[in-house]
Amino acid sequence: MKRLLTIILSVFLLVHVAAQEVDSTYMARIEQMIDSVERAERVRKAVWAYEDKLLHKEMSFSPTDVLPLVSGLVNTALNRKFTQHDIHLPHMNYEIADYVPASLSLATAWTLKAFGWQSTSTLPRMATANAFALMLSSGMVYGLKHTVHMQRPDDWDNHSFPSGHSAFAFVGATILSREFGHYSPWISIGGYTLATGTQVLRIRHNAHHINDVMTGAGIGIVSTNLAYFLTDKIYGTKGIHRPRLMQGDVVRFGRFYQQPTSLSLTSGSDFGSKTLHSSFAPEDCTLKISSTFSTSLEYAYYFNPYWATEVILRTTSCDLRPVMHLPHDTNADEGNTLNQYHANVAVKYSQPIGLEQRFGMRLIAGERLTERTTFRINGEQHCIPQRHAFECGAGISFSFLGTRKYVTGFAFDYLHAFSHLQPHRYYLSGYWTILL
Repeated sequence: MKRLLTIILSVFLLVHVAAQEVDSTYMARIEQMIDSVERAERVRKAVWAYEDKLLHKEMSFSPTDVLPLVSGLVNTALNRKFTQHDIHLPHMNYEIADYVPASLSLATAWTLKAFGWQSTSTLPRMATANAFALMLSSGMVYGLKHTVHMQRPDDWDNHSFPSGHSAFAFVGATILSREFGHYSPWISIGGYTLATGTQVLRIRHNAHHINDVMTGAGIGIVSTNLAYFLTDKIYGTKGIHRPRLMQGDVVRFGRFYQQPTSLSLTSGSDFGSKTLHSSFAPEDCTLKISSTFSTSLEYAYYFNPYWATEVILRTTSCDLRPVMHLPHDTNADEGNTLNQYHANVAVKYSQPIGLEQRFGMRLIAGERLTERTTFRINGEQHCIPQRHAFECGAGISFSFLGTRKYVTGFAFDYLHAFSHLQPHRYYLSGYWTILL
């Protein structure tokens, strides 16, 4: 384009110069036209290079895709001593009902496809990748279930590890994000919200330990991304719609760097003392607790590129198991799930690191509500009453913009509660963020 325009202008100028003296202002305008063509060409090349980068990332398997699975396996190791003993939680039969939120993301993806929404993959390619994802995740889940033989918290069977519901839910969420996430980050975050909700339900219905649902989520994410990677090897670039750089992507870069007001969904676990205060049980009994599954919704409002205030609504769940110091009838013991709700505010300082990363620090304060929980020892019921406690602490975070429509990252928080019940807690979580 540049060469063609240069030739045309050169010929025109030669003819024009032969007729009369060239005006300097007129020549300046010609030079500006040529410069504008060159700048437009550079912009087009930059856009094509970025779209090539998007396509390459879409068709590659990133090592970071394995991190959720690693997190689940690490949590399994940390909870090994707790889960190797029977916990005896009440049985709640929600096996079928919990498949409703677990399947909504996958059902949504195929409903959008049926109504003519353009997915990243064509129909044959999408069907192949989805089939691979379901086969890989099912094989890993049921292979581990029949190898590990971990007892469920409610003693229903010994197929607790890992959670099939969680794996299926995150397969659907990852498919929905990969196929239709280019429309809006709300589609991706909506799918992962449903998947996280499935994890919470499986824990609160006493069907799984925290490491079961975290490992299940990791299996779902790894299986789906590996399935798309294998599908890409089969089809190549055939049947995949080339990603496009949209105006919203440019705006997103600007917001992330200048004023990243956002809404975040976090999911992770917290650690601390494995024993509760002795006043809640008889003298010859110790109350053991597992690591805690934590999820939260966080809103951050930035006054400028660096300072923000945050509102944090967090819920946590862990298993509670009474352990007697003297021999007795363990079949008469019954634990329960200990649930807590946190409402916090925070002041945050966040510093951009380049164009695609941010490092943040925050001070947190707020209220914690511990739900009333009962448990049985030798058939006698005991209770942890509902309790309020003021809590405060601090945390750090790392955010990554990447090429997706949403922002990802991880955070580490410490919270001290002014209570004998779990006074020190350490939260490690990953998050998905929508810039507002």
